[in-house]
Amino acid sequence: IINKICPDKFERLCAQLLDTLPIGAVMSTVVDDIVALVFEAASRQHQYIDMYTDLVAKLKERIQNISRETNTDKLIWNRCTASFDSMCLKPLAIPDDYGPEDMDDLRGRHKNKMV
Repeated sequence: IINKICPDKFERLCAQLLDTLPIGAVMSTVVDDIVALVFEAASRQHQYIDMYTDLVAKLKERIQNISRETNTDKLIWNRCTASFDSMCLKPLAIPDDYGPEDMDDLRGRHKNKMV
């Protein structure tokens, strides 16, 4: 669902995603998984950053209504930090057998993730 979200379909797909949240599940795992997917999608589609922010805000609100004991702020912050560290701050590993074109392509994709 996250990969299909765009401004035109946001409300409908956001509601559909939030309706899939399992009642009684371990919310920390659910939040972690969804925020990781949202962070990755946002890093690929920079033009939709505001929309993905709105999605996480709606997710936070829904989780707080389902499970009051879940510290959603902390969970979201931890997942965003971990995703950023692994996607952006991790040194780029270039295999020894990569040619110049492959290396340039890999560097370009890594740079796009960081931006």
